[in-house]
Amino acid sequence: MRVIFPLGLTALLLAACVQPKGFFPISRGGDHALFVEPVQNWRDANGGCIEGGECWSDRSREDIRNRLSIVQAETRLYEQQENGRLSYLGSSASIGRGKYRLEKYVIAFTNKPCRPEDPGAGLQRVGVGVRVTADIVSRTRNLELDGLLTAAVAASQNELRGEMAIRSWGVNSTNRTLSSLISRANVSLNEDGVQKALSALTVGEVLLEDPDTVLSPWTFAIVEAEPGSCRPGFAPGG
Repeated sequence: MRVIFPLGLTALLLAACVQPKGFFPISRGGDHALFVEPVQNWRDANGGCIEGGECWSDRSREDIRNRLSIVQAETRLYEQQENGRLSYLGSSASIGRGKYRLEKYVIAFTNKPCRPEDPGAGLQRVGVGVRVTADIVSRTRNLELDGLLTAAVAASQNELRGEMAIRSWGVNSTNRTLSSLISRANVSLNEDGVQKALSALTVGEVLLEDPDTVLSPWTFAIVEAEPGSCRPGFAPGG
């Protein structure tokens, strides 16, 4: 059974939590995960499967889809401190002057031990998804921000400025709509950029539910038992 989590699950994360610079946090069921640069760490240097590990390429399309049974679609807002750390504000907040990060994503995944020889060290999230990250500089006080659309309106009124990264991993389809919306370079946080970002998220969500979509799992986040217990071998995912 696929478990669907609604947008804005703010109760799953302590409102004042802070994370190391570079590793962007996400949450589910009370745990606190950190985005990393997606990597297929179950493959060896030649592209084959690591001996003794889980070999996703040997699994059927249906089996992979069934295993990636945890699905999330969320919006999350963070304030960036002077030292670069991110403080969680919720899915929406009244913000003042300063730097913020707005994250919106749709992901499907399963949890695996980040270190099989030490299961207590934490978990790695293996799966697929689409993610939009907006880095924002607010120029005004008491600005209500609850998503990309309100950010675009505020940008049009010169109340904030920003750029967005639109990324996907592991979602492969003959439908080229998603790939046409993914941008290697950041896009401006304006009406056109936000429309592109929201279209990518919508198409990504449809493709995740489409049985004809080929899902190729990547490790994209870690849940550490202690700070640094899973981090060696993973690069920050901004």
